[in-house]
Amino acid sequence: MSTLSSRRILLAAITLTVLVLTVLLLRWGDSDHVAELEELPPQPQHSTHSQQHPVGTEHSTDDAWDVGTGRVKDSNDEQILGTHVGGDVDMDDVSTEEPQENLPVVKDLPVDSSPPSEEKEEEEEEKAPDSSSLIKTLPKDDAVEADSSLEEKEKPVPLIDEPKYLTFLPHSGFHNQRIAVQNAFYLAFFLNRTLLLPPAMLGNVSGWRPFNNLVDWYLSHSKVGYENCAKFASLTADMQKANNMSNVCNITNSYTYVRWELLFDLEALKAKVSYLPRDYFTNEYLQDQFNISTSETWYFKDEWRYDAMIFDSNVDLDPQKHDLGRYHSLLRIPDLQARPEKLIYLGSLFGTSRIVTSTKEHRFLHAWVNSQFIFSNPVLLQTLDNVVAAIGGPLTYASLHARVGDGVFARGANKVMDQLWSDFSGKFPPLPGGAIDPATPTECLDPPTRPEAVRNGSLPLIFMATDERNPRRAKLFAKFFAAYPCIITLNDVFDHATSPLAELSNPIDGLKLGKFMIPLLDGLVASRARDFTASIWSTFSVYIRFIHKDFTKKWTAEQKNKGKDMESSGERG
Repeated sequence: MSTLSSRRILLAAITLTVLVLTVLLLRWGDSDHVAELEELPPQPQHSTHSQQHPVGTEHSTDDAWDVGTGRVKDSNDEQILGTHVGGDVDMDDVSTEEPQENLPVVKDLPVDSSPPSEEKEEEEEEKAPDSSSLIKTLPKDDAVEADSSLEEKEKPVPLIDEPKYLTFLPHSGFHNQRIAVQNAFYLAFFLNRTLLLPPAMLGNVSGWRPFNNLVDWYLSHSKVGYENCAKFASLTADMQKANNMSNVCNITNSYTYVRWELLFDLEALKAKVSYLPRDYFTNEYLQDQFNISTSETWYFKDEWRYDAMIFDSNVDLDPQKHDLGRYHSLLRIPDLQARPEKLIYLGSLFGTSRIVTSTKEHRFLHAWVNSQFIFSNPVLLQTLDNVVAAIGGPLTYASLHARVGDGVFARGANKVMDQLWSDFSGKFPPLPGGAIDPATPTECLDPPTRPEAVRNGSLPLIFMATDERNPRRAKLFAKFFAAYPCIITLNDVFDHATSPLAELSNPIDGLKLGKFMIPLLDGLVASRARDFTASIWSTFSVYIRFIHKDFTKKWTAEQKNKGKDMESSGERG
């Protein structure tokens, strides 16, 4: 009996040893497999995102805004040559996304004469019902069960009445920021969340970066602790040196953050979509101001500038089953509606093709949101009226936008100007016989002294909005100035030092805002013309076209009403 028992014990020991060795071998094999996976380079293919997204490496190129021209520039001149996919015009975004050797050559850049998607949405806005009836027809934001592909962290279910929020990271030029903000308002409406609206960036701004890198950029460009720097901004360089202005102040005075309400009247939008200003980018600010912790936040950390396309319906989650164009992955609004976290924190929302609308009502809503972003700052508009009056008044001149000053626009300047010439001269043919001696700006601004061809209407008086510092001496512009004798630029009719803009200050940091708003003024003057010709690729041009269309419609109606009023008063008399 004892011998049998001993054999059983020995057999059990051998069995246990085999099991232990098997487990160890399996673990060893798994670790080798994991190591092999970690060594694989990231693949630029369609993907889905987990809650905590891996972040790519930060690009070394910093995008800078030339305050003199108001345009974003790239000091290393390594900017991606964008393409026109799905009508998405993004060429004002000058951040680097790909290695320089992978970029297409300029000659391959598309020239799309059809209106980009943002303009198509603006055209639809004219047919949209009034905003009150529109909102009532939209489906309610009933939460649906989130798809299992969206990983969940175990978190306490929030109280029913607890507010929920949405925010994102802006980047790049002003009009790219505006497009992202419009998308954010649209999303906030359907998610039934309060939008925590980041400020608008003017001056030296950052192009797109991976999520964590862009957050780091904002944290390193905070103005907290440097409030006294603004007092040096209006001094000359010699005076700044004499007052021992630090290099830090030189940097902080090259950019500013403003609330969007300073530029646009958002009251009608606020009546439909709840939003609050979010002035800073720290986690502590979110905790202190809105009682939001990182554990109550769901992050979508983008790896690519065009990472997720957002669908407003329960489409198939497999990216391979959709034509995502330049986008790498997809999100669905119903899934976002179902998220329990207090805050949804997204990366970039730039892109007129970022959000896919599935119904006519949704497209109308998106167009209505876009239509709310018309400049309303009284000082800017007063300055605009003064400049337009100096030229001759609204709808008395033709205008064009020549975007050639930096980055891809500088490298593709010949293509930009060739297309601009083709578009403009097609509407306003030059006189036969060749070059015409240009008149001086003073002669052109005084109707009796204008050249005969301009006085009799054979050639138009032209306002040229441009980021070229001296277009009259630039070879690129010679063809225009040779064919059209009266071309006016902003420098001919605007003196910043004596304008109302010179005294406009940012209440947040005390900086004078005038120098940052000059490019906005330039585009607005172009929008008051009777005809506007745009630069290819530029989101700024798309916006000028939209403002021009809106202003022309309102101005024509106003003049018609004035005529009716005069007729009525004449009949009474």
